[in-house]
Amino acid sequence: MLLSEKTIREKIQSKDIVVKIGEQQKSETELEFDTASLEVHLSDEFRIWKDLNSIGLNSAVDPAQTNFNFVEYHKSISEVANLSEGKFKLGSQCFVLAITQEYIKLPNNIVGFIQGKSKLARMGLAIHLTAPTIQAGWGGKITLEIYNASPMPVLLTPGMKIGQLLFHQLDQDSIRKESDINDQKTTGG
Repeated sequence: MLLSEKTIREKIQSKDIVVKIGEQQKSETELEFDTASLEVHLSDEFRIWKDLNSIGLNSAVDPAQTNFNFVEYHKSISEVANLSEGKFKLGSQCFVLAITQEYIKLPNNIVGFIQGKSKLARMGLAIHLTAPTIQAGWGGKITLEIYNASPMPVLLTPGMKIGQLLFHQLDQDSIRKESDINDQKTTGG
């Protein structure tokens, strides 16, 4: 069942769903909502790809390897971008990882789904490629997989509304009590 704005507010007020910005927990009156979602905002951390040839990576990656470590792999091929004039310029047909300002903690009976904003989508900006699900029991800042499909660069400004988080009630508590990646605070996991 998709939760309404009223129910989302109640879940935040009762602390079933926790929303923090920085170390401060936010009340439902300090947050922005739509009819069935919580608005999320862009943080100031952007992770870009290094020049892969310059670091000796010119072959394919194999994430199916038994000892594949995403966090280590990601650190070796990307770096945190420096913002120019407080904005990040995402080129046409380019990809970047970013995170939300909001830290979200879900209970074991609610999952979230991150969705883009329609006005940004109409400009060719996608905020997730194939990973919209926020698992029950998970806590952290949401990593955004931002892709610019438009022919023009797009300026991304920290603090801007970047997406919306929808919440669904599970029919019963999840058996799994915590996600594999909990307390995520950076784009690297």
